[in-house]
Amino acid sequence: MTTGRHILRTLPSLRFVAINQSPSVPLLQLVATLASRGHDVTLLTGTLPNDQAPANVHAVIFGRYDATSLRRRLWSWLAFTGRTAAWLTHLPAEATVLACSNPPLLPHVAVAVASLRRFAVVARILDVYPNILTAAKIPGRRVLWGILATLHRWAYPRCAALFTLGDRMADLLVPYAGGQPIEVFPEWVTADSDLFLTIDKATARQRLGLPSDGTIVLFSGNVGLTHDVHAIAAVAGELSGAAIEFVVSAPRPDSLRLVFADCGNVTVIPSVSAEDYPQLLAAADVGLLSLRAGAEAASFPSRTLSYLAAGLPIIAITGQPGDLADLIERHGCGCIVAPNNPAELAATIRTFATDADLSRLCRLNARSAAAGYGADIWLNALADRMESIAWQHVCSRDRRQT
Repeated sequence: MTTGRHILRTLPSLRFVAINQSPSVPLLQLVATLASRGHDVTLLTGTLPNDQAPANVHAVIFGRYDATSLRRRLWSWLAFTGRTAAWLTHLPAEATVLACSNPPLLPHVAVAVASLRRFAVVARILDVYPNILTAAKIPGRRVLWGILATLHRWAYPRCAALFTLGDRMADLLVPYAGGQPIEVFPEWVTADSDLFLTIDKATARQRLGLPSDGTIVLFSGNVGLTHDVHAIAAVAGELSGAAIEFVVSAPRPDSLRLVFADCGNVTVIPSVSAEDYPQLLAAADVGLLSLRAGAEAASFPSRTLSYLAAGLPIIAITGQPGDLADLIERHGCGCIVAPNNPAELAATIRTFATDADLSRLCRLNARSAAAGYGADIWLNALADRMESIAWQHVCSRDRRQT
């Protein structure tokens, strides 16, 4: 993937546009890397950390993602997608657009506008719809499945490239790709793994106001359509009275407090700052992940990589096969529990709370697994691939014009 890098350095600046309503840290690092290589880079988004764009990246803010209800979620998706479509109608043909599937129809809209403007579109598919809608039991999902499947089969073969996060997700996309190869570029670890070795657990708990004693099971990050927090409430009831505390950290804690209103062993807190997030991970003993039945191959929780970097044993509530389950089995960094089985989940948590040897082994394996998701591997590989696609697009356009 790096063979063309020195050649590309001798070329004129390429033009890139990246689109994601809620950009991850890896995406911000990607656009910053492309800009540092001398390219013209624009980010269309709904929010920016600290309201600050990466160096030399032009940011266009179209509207923050609102997930407080299904209606608000859909409206914010539609509004962002519409404003993005209008903006793209002025984009010159030499540009290459990286359209992430957040909102879900961004790649499709980009392809539709590109059919007129002739720029190149790379789809980065972060969640596989319509599988997500089925797992979340969205009303009208059978009709939506047919509509989305038709849109996929029209748009994806017209993309310059298709990227996704894992092999299982790629398998789900094959029927829609029209023979187009699906390339796997996972998200990467953005935390400094060595930092966690310097953080004292007791001090971190005191700093964040968390229980000083017992085992802390952490669930952190966004609560999206694929995440089942009710499974945590059920197991918390099973473990009432044990020396086990659950900490749920999410951007919108108020609605979650209603879910855990009857759980005396669950602490719900807002998302912590970037400075305090390593402290939160260090304060925990186990990292908990939860995917609804049916979403196991259609989604991959990005918080998994933070858990790995922190050396947290992972308990994943998920069906199989799926990329999350594959990671845990391959690296031996935790346990998999089938959805809708609070008794098995409670027993697994008790095991980690009492078996120090198992916890220690999973911690070591988690840190080892994190090395395979390093930015030094995947960031440059993805930036190189974007440059290659953009250069091929510019060259083919020049040939057509001559």
